[in-house]
Amino acid sequence: MWVDPNFSKLQAITGFIVAAIFAIFLITRTALTEWAVFFAIIFWVIENSIYILYKKI
Repeated sequence: MWVDPNFSKLQAITGFIVAAIFAIFLITRTALTEWAVFFAIIFWVIENSIYILYKKI
């Protein structure tokens, strides 16, 4: 997504944030980070879906 001109840099940055939250979960393995990963992935999928529907890529 970072190099694809169809996507904005904000979309790519949110993907990096989700990956960072997942990396923190892999390091700490706490219940709080597990829920953070769960909601981050759901947010990321919904956000990308809305963006793709809006831009009609």
